[in-house]
Amino acid sequence: MDAFKPCEPQMPPGAPAVKTECARLKVPLDYRDPKGRQAEIALLRVPSRGKNHAR
Repeated sequence: MDAFKPCEPQMPPGAPAVKTECARLKVPLDYRDPKGRQAEIALLRVPSRGKNHAR
């Protein structure tokens, strides 16, 4: 399952017109207590521009 969704409407004015995808992920603040307090982090990814630009 892919949690990423398009995020163009949320991009700030003047941002480059690229296809970006966003997601939010909850992670534990203390990995010794994974069910304890959590923080939510935001992720943004930009797909590669083709074979020549792939890693």
